[in-house]
Amino acid sequence: MTLLPPRLPSVLAALLACALGASAAEPSVEELYKRLNEGGDVAKQAAFQLFRRGDQDQRLRNLLRNAEGKTKPGSRLCILESLTYGALAQGDPTRPRAARELAFEALDDPEQEVARRAVRVFVNIEDEDTYSFIARRLRRLRFASLESGPGQRALGLVQALERMRNPQRATEVLARLLTERLGPQLESLVLDTLERMTAQRFRTPEQWVNWTERTRTLTLDEWRRDVAARRTTRFRNYEDAAEDWFKALLAAVANDHEQLLDTLRRGLEQTTILSVRKRAVLELARLGRVEGGAEGPLRERAVALLRSQLPKPEEAAVSFDEIQSLVIQKLGSTGDPALLEEIARFLDARSSRLRAAAARALGALKAPAAADPLLAELLQERTAQDRDLSVVGELVEALGRIGRSRTLAGERVSSTLVAIAREAQAAGSDDPHPSLVVTRTAEALGRLSYADESDLDEAVGFLTELAEAADPKIRFAAATALGSLQHPNCFKVLASRLGREPELYVRRAVLDAVGLQAVLVPEVANEAISLLAPYLFDLSDTGGMRRRSFDALRRLTRNGADLPLLDRLVRAVLQNRERASALAVLLPFLRELPEPDSLGEEASAADRERLLGLIELRGWALLPQEPRAALADFEAVLAGRGENATGLAAAPLYLGKGRAKLALELPAEAFAFARAAIEAAGEEPPERLLVDSWTLALDAVEASSKMQPGKAEELFAQLGPLAEGLPESLRERYRALDEEFKKAKASK
Repeated sequence: MTLLPPRLPSVLAALLACALGASAAEPSVEELYKRLNEGGDVAKQAAFQLFRRGDQDQRLRNLLRNAEGKTKPGSRLCILESLTYGALAQGDPTRPRAARELAFEALDDPEQEVARRAVRVFVNIEDEDTYSFIARRLRRLRFASLESGPGQRALGLVQALERMRNPQRATEVLARLLTERLGPQLESLVLDTLERMTAQRFRTPEQWVNWTERTRTLTLDEWRRDVAARRTTRFRNYEDAAEDWFKALLAAVANDHEQLLDTLRRGLEQTTILSVRKRAVLELARLGRVEGGAEGPLRERAVALLRSQLPKPEEAAVSFDEIQSLVIQKLGSTGDPALLEEIARFLDARSSRLRAAAARALGALKAPAAADPLLAELLQERTAQDRDLSVVGELVEALGRIGRSRTLAGERVSSTLVAIAREAQAAGSDDPHPSLVVTRTAEALGRLSYADESDLDEAVGFLTELAEAADPKIRFAAATALGSLQHPNCFKVLASRLGREPELYVRRAVLDAVGLQAVLVPEVANEAISLLAPYLFDLSDTGGMRRRSFDALRRLTRNGADLPLLDRLVRAVLQNRERASALAVLLPFLRELPEPDSLGEEASAADRERLLGLIELRGWALLPQEPRAALADFEAVLAGRGENATGLAAAPLYLGKGRAKLALELPAEAFAFARAAIEAAGEEPPERLLVDSWTLALDAVEASSKMQPGKAEELFAQLGPLAEGLPESLRERYRALDEEFKKAKASK
């Protein structure tokens, strides 16, 4: 049989001691206890020094017991962490024994993280003495109820055995324990643990002992390979059974309701494969939905089957039951308010995970009346000595999903949430994972509907603080919440944060929130466009900011239906940017423009002209790649403006049509539109328009010379009477063409 892993070498142990702050001049004992309450590395170092002394074990034991309720969870965690290093770093053989005794005191700690840390102490200092200690203590606790403190200690010791590095030795301890007369709860726990560790099941304790005797001669590696092979076979059998059950379920769905319910009932009774029971619960929950579920008696019977899996009020669960938790949650997903009271009673369950499941279920129920029991339980958890932050977080989230800033009884939900989050912030490292409560609070505040302005002001003020928090997860939640609230300060906070946020995923959330604010608060729409538009030019789409900006602006302009805002977007994009690249960015928005005829008679003349202007701009954006579509846009604008499409107003449209014709290889028609643009521009045309029109005319002549040389000379002759208005920048090109045509004529 393989020996247990040796202890750390003495050199490494000495290094551990130095790392934890062993120094020549140590502070006084009282100074060390004072540091222990400060938290962080200082507290860890103090705990190590106190344990190393050897004369403070009783006082440390009292702190771990927390009899007076004054020891912070963080301090208890530091003491437990010091036990591993203290036991391994010294040559004193009494220290490992003291470490085991002290860790044993914390196994029933109401704070789950502390209890888990106590279990890890036994795993970390694993040796033969540790196995002997656990065996002795389990024999003393063999009749303890698992809901009691001694029972929780027994549970922790069994969990430690399950996690040991030498499962072969650990199973020997558990198998020997079964030969004692045990209480039913501990016996069930030990049998379940042995089954998980060895992937097999025996009916009697004697069979377990005989098996351990037979496998004693195996090396640890051989023992593990034997268990692994058995586990693989067992999983394969599980999968086969699950597959058979699912086939039966599918067949039942296609037949009558009685067969369906009977199959689901048998699925709930399946004790070997957890996934089968879960699937049955999920299917019953689907049938039991008020909206989208089954109808009439089938829905009622499906809900009744779910309810049959709940423990009776007078029955205390031996330990957490995953199926019961799932059933509680799925009863909430049915949306049936008649189940409110039945779900709410589990808010008082001993198991924190069952309480969390009840909170999630009530949140999914979304019944206004559910806010009252949730808030009452939240206040109770807030002041409880053994409060569980995961439950607090679930209660906060559930209140957010219900979405009322006040309960039916008038209690202020939002104020309570803010107060609890502030307490979690103040606790800092004294509570495990305090950011969970703060993050859930921010999310909930963003979901509430506020009937009172003072409640909204308080919520926005707190979210404004969170937007500057050090934790990016909190900033993310705060930004998302601010984006969903209608308050004048929300947009200001988000706009200020957008350019300063260092974390990419938080910056994306801020950008999304800015877009939502522009929809919720029309007064900030123009400013939001100015903030979002620059991201459209990030063609590499770094971190997805361009896509998010695009989606936000599409929502804001209602896919092109809000012409004033789309016009504002166009002006923001075109401002101080190269026209071709700006038009390429705008094209996806412009493609969604409505047809001019779709505006209806009630549309104002200004709206019609705005639409025509945007269609004209779309024509220029389409021109490089889709000249035929661009030509149609220019023609639609000319038709829409009717008599107003004359003179200088018509010249750009003629120019656009000419460019489209040239792209379609119709140079003669392109020349005609170029000449029309020159003539329409009048005697004092804008310089840019004049240059573009003449450039088009000369381009058309050159294109024609390649296709129809005789026609090109005719077209060029038509420019003679207009040459006086030729721009200076094009005169050299005009003279070169003139010389070319003269030479061609002379050669003939």
